[in-house]
Amino acid sequence: MTNNTPPAVGRREYLLASGTRLIVFQGSMPDWPKMQLDRPDADRIRPIAVVNAANQRLCGGGGVDGMIHKKAGPELLQECQSLPEIRPGIRCPTGEAVVTGGYKFGTDYIIHTCGPVYATDKRAECEGYLTNAYRHSLQAATKLGTKVVAFAAISTGVYAYPIREATKTSFTVLKDAKPPVQEVWVVMFMQSDFDTAVAVAQELNLQEYVPGQMPLPLPSPPQQQQQQQETQPAQSQLQLPQQPQVPQQQQPQQQQQQQHKSPQELPWNAAMSGLLSNNSLLHVQLPPTQPS
Repeated sequence: MTNNTPPAVGRREYLLASGTRLIVFQGSMPDWPKMQLDRPDADRIRPIAVVNAANQRLCGGGGVDGMIHKKAGPELLQECQSLPEIRPGIRCPTGEAVVTGGYKFGTDYIIHTCGPVYATDKRAECEGYLTNAYRHSLQAATKLGTKVVAFAAISTGVYAYPIREATKTSFTVLKDAKPPVQEVWVVMFMQSDFDTAVAVAQELNLQEYVPGQMPLPLPSPPQQQQQQQETQPAQSQLQLPQQPQVPQQQQPQQQQQQQHKSPQELPWNAAMSGLLSNNSLLHVQLPPTQPS
């Protein structure tokens, strides 16, 4: 008896602070555009785009790059070759992003980016280039008004970037996605890579998406300050000890002694009093005001 059950497809969704969803998907990038066009809301998610793990020459190649070029047709290569060279033979420097049409691939745009060739002795440099590749691609998708964008796992093929490190770098950038981008897909071809991506999402405490659930944004700096004020007594509410009354004839001598002390050497109340009353101390602590 023939088993017509389709293979299981892995998919996990996470709700970002902006309301955009991050979707980790195990499947094939060439099949992704048809999935979007077959959606019931297909007329409301355009434009859509994919991010291609390209090379600097934008001439096609192996892996996902070759698959995208093959499905898109020769028109894609023609447009890529018509783009100006930044340097001889280089149309897309490492870490940058270039936009073309989608042609027969089925998307409105293809965003090409070139990740780094991984080297263990240049780990920090590679991470910087990979971060830029994801950031510039996401910025391009946002400027294009893209509502749904899918990322390939950049540099994890023949460029040999370790999948866990690459995924952590990508999620660190993509979690800042915001409208008009509504969905950010990360397409993993291998089941093991999908499992790694899910584990990384848990490590980064990404909020799993539940339909109808509101995102839990990270506290902004003003909110953090307000939370600290709620848990700690405000400085203005602290009960400070009153300064003892000094007889009139002793005040000149006490002021003369305080003039020879720095604010750090004075008791807290005395130092604050000096800052408010002594112009020289005030000049040291604060920059001079600009004339209006």
